[in-house]
Formats: sequence, structure tokens, C-alpha cells
Amino acid sequence: MEGSQLVSAAQKKSGDKTNNGPAHTAGNQAQTLQASTLDAVKALSEKTFGPSRMTLRARSKPIDLRIKSSKIGRLSVVEIDYGAALEIEPQTGKDAYVIQTTLAGTYVADGPGGALTCARGTTIIGSPSVPSQFVLGEQCRRLCILVNRQQIETAFSAHFGFSSPRPIEFGRQVSQQDGLSQRWRALGQFLLAEMKTRSSHQRNPVIDQQIESVVISTLLCDHLASAGGVVPGTYKQVLPHYVKRAMEYLRANLQQSPAMSDVAAHCGVSERTLQLAFRKYKGATPMDYLRQLRLNQARAELLNVAPERGAVTRIALKYGFNHLSAFSHEYEKLFGELPSATLAMRSNENRNAD
Repeated sequence: MEGSQLVSAAQKKSGDKTNNGPAHTAGNQAQTLQASTLDAVKALSEKTFGPSRMTLRARSKPIDLRIKSSKIGRLSVVEIDYGAALEIEPQTGKDAYVIQTTLAGTYVADGPGGALTCARGTTIIGSPSVPSQFVLGEQCRRLCILVNRQQIETAFSAHFGFSSPRPIEFGRQVSQQDGLSQRWRALGQFLLAEMKTRSSHQRNPVIDQQIESVVISTLLCDHLASAGGVVPGTYKQVLPHYVKRAMEYLRANLQQSPAMSDVAAHCGVSERTLQLAFRKYKGATPMDYLRQLRLNQARAELLNVAPERGAVTRIALKYGFNHLSAFSHEYEKLFGELPSATLAMRSNENRNAD
């Protein structure tokens, strides 16, 4: 799905064209393509999104496809407007997840969970293994971010410490709660702006990698993780009973300092057996896992505690971090900000509320 090379034989025959120079643009620059026949539109759509059934709805005005596309790292970013009322049924089993945000108009997305009316600002997630059908209005314009299946599976393992035991599927609609929908809209606007810069500038591989990471990490953590993202709530892996027992024991002793020998004895296995199993299934040692649980719990308290002097030290000590500098270092490494910044966030919220 090379978003920067969307020319097809059908397009050439119909006289459809690109607006930004030659069809095969250099590097990851953005390009704009047009098509005005159904065959050409099907060819371009298949090149971008994979095979699908496409039908022009009765009494629709003539089709007038306009598609802007760019590659950002391994992501394909596409702004698309068919200019007509269409029914589209993508083929399942394709190689990409599609994050779609409605920029203008409306469309209806139908699938196993029922029909969703997607007005301006709505974001939905399409998973390769989930059947779907779309009914697009004439004024519908969408921003689509295509993420390769292998990218998602690799990132899943990196984030959560184990490989998914089944195909990864996301809830279709981005939650309207907790600012998630607003965050995806803002991210979409950023990507649109990034596409515009690529009409005249070459890509920056460092920036591409960071953008790709933000999109994929946001997708995984917003939709699969809970309670700080230690384990995805809807993907419970098959764990040895003693690993589950160790996890329960560690969660119950966040404010204690259990030794590795204590954890192993509680689970009825040797320290080595427990260490190897944790590395295999969690990608971390039991003590690493405990530290991450503690850091997540410390953050939860910092976000809810009164912003008073000594709060950071008190919470650090509560969860077994006896050296404040080490706590701050580990905290910043995991959350990208110092504990004092998290506490200040709560203080600012209180001032804004007054």
C-alpha cells in the first residue's frame, strides 16, 4: 500500500491525473490524484486500501475522486473525497488497520456491532479481521491512517511484553470520554499539516519514526490497555498458574518489599523458574514488573492528591522508593515527565476550576 505511488492502468486510460507533478513522486512527498470514472476510482481505492466492492448509489451525482496521500515512516496518510454517494464493502483479511476521521459530511459504518453514523469529528478504527460496510454521503471527506498489521503486532509485544494470542481487534469507535476523541482529532489535524509540508519538502526519517511511534502507541494504549497499560485488559494471555499467582502476590504487596525468594516460595517454584517464565511471558523480571506497578500506582495518587509540600516524597516512600532521585529518574523514563510535573498538573487544574 504505497500511498505515494497510486497510478493504475485504469487511471491512465481514463485520462485521470495527478495535480502535483509526475505520478511517482520522490521520497515520501505528498501527492494529489483525481479520478472521474468508477473503474479508475476502484483501481485507486484498491491500490490504497486493498480489494473492496464499490457501488455508486442511485441518484448520486457523478463521481469525482480527489485523494491526497503521503507516506510518513511506514504509515500511509490519506485524505480522500469521492465526491459522490457510494457503498463500499472492504474485503476482510487485508494487511492494514485503518483509522478514519470524518473531516466533512457524514457516512454510515456498519459491522458486527451495528451501524454507526459518523459525523464530522468522529473517529473509527477498522481491523483487518472484522467485516465492515460503508455508505458514504456525497459531501463526505475523510482522513485515513493506514497501519500495517505487522507494525501493530510488533508494537503490541513491545508495549505489553507478550505476543497477542489472537488477531488484534480494536473497538470501532473512539471513545467520546476522557478527551480521547479530541486527541485523535488533534492528531489528525497534525498529520494533515504534515502532509502539506511534504508537498515541497523532503521527509525527515527521525521525525517520521517519532510520528509513527506516537500514532501506534496512542492506538494501543487508548484501546487495549487499562490501569496504566501494564496488561491489555481484553487480551488475557495463557499464563502458567505460578506466574498468575506471582502477579497477584506482587499487586497485593505494592507497599511492601518482598524479596525474590519470598515471591518464588509463595508460588511454589524456584527463583530461576519464576525469572525465566516472567521474561518469557511479561518481557521483564518479577521485580521489574513490581516496579512498574508501583510507578503506575504512584502516578495515580499524584494525579489525585492535594498538591502540598512533600507529597512526592511521601508517595515515593509509600511505594518502596527510598531514594527520591532514583524514583524521579524511573518515573520520568516511564511517563516522560517528572513526578513534580504530574503534581503541578493537579495544582493547575485546581486553579483553573476556581
